[in-house]
Order: sequence, then C-alpha cells, then structure tokens
Amino acid sequence: MWVSTNFFYFYTRYPVEEATWYAPAPLYANPILLGYIFAFIQCTSHYPEDLPPRMNGTDHWMTLKHYFSQHSFAFIVGMLAVSINCGTVNEFLAGPRLFPLFVLRQFFKMGYQEGKWKRIKEIVALARKSGKEPYLAVA
Repeated sequence: MWVSTNFFYFYTRYPVEEATWYAPAPLYANPILLGYIFAFIQCTSHYPEDLPPRMNGTDHWMTLKHYFSQHSFAFIVGMLAVSINCGTVNEFLAGPRLFPLFVLRQFFKMGYQEGKWKRIKEIVALARKSGKEPYLAVA
C-alpha cells in the first residue's frame, strides 16, 4: 500500500516551488488521499476471512455468515460502518509498521532461520485450531 502510493506520487508530484504540505501533487495523486484509498482496498480485502476471537467476542474463530445470523440488521449495518472506517484508518497506520514483517517473512520463505519459521507456522496452526491467539514467544 505505502510503496504503491509513494511510487505513484513520485512520478506525479508538483515541482517543489509549487507544492504545499497539504497539496504536494494533483488531487488524483495526493499521497494522503491515495494512502487512504489503498488502505480502504486493503481493509475490504479482509472481509472474506473468518473473524478472529478478538473481533467476534467469543473464544473461537467465526464465519461472517454465522456472526451476522446472531445479530439484528441495525447492528450489522452499524458494525459494518464502524469497521470500514476504523479498519481503513487501522490499515493506513499499520502499513508502514508491518512492512518490515513482510520482508522478514520473505526471508524466512527463502530459507533464513528455518527452525524459527517452522516454529512460527506451528504456533499459527495451533492458534487457528484452538481459536485463541497465544503469546508468540519465539526464541
């Protein structure tokens, strides 16, 4: 998200003497607006996934269909409105923080510290199976 936003901005920005802090590029290439749009796309990409325990208020993973069947239409509309807005802001703020973890994951997949990667995958499998998110103390 952040990489694509900055890449697009780099090629469409105003010359330094014409740019301001709030409008460094044309509106269609404004890095803040683009960051929010890409964050929204990233946020909505999570909707097909099951809801983790911290989101559904139970101690197990739950499908959206099952979660929606337990609540009224008004609650669902409200929950979607709040989660779309808050989720987008969360993705916008989390993107730069998570980027190093994505890089580390690629290193793990290329063979870096295979034992640690194997242990992380075991912990994730246990968390998904049990529905709980354990403390990840990986040495």
